[in-house]
Amino acid sequence: MNLLHREVTSRYTAYPGGVFPTTGSATWDTVLEIGIALCILVTLVMLWRNLRGR
Repeated sequence: MNLLHREVTSRYTAYPGGVFPTTGSATWDTVLEIGIALCILVTLVMLWRNLRGR
């Protein structure tokens, strides 16, 4: 028996479902993803403007 080589016998992949939680609606998922991205962008801009003035 070779311990360094074994066959993958699992019928599941690494991520059997989605990685992120979902609302069940592709449209709402897209809207929320865009909203989160915009919030991150606004936060970064506000931090940059605050640190630039120091």
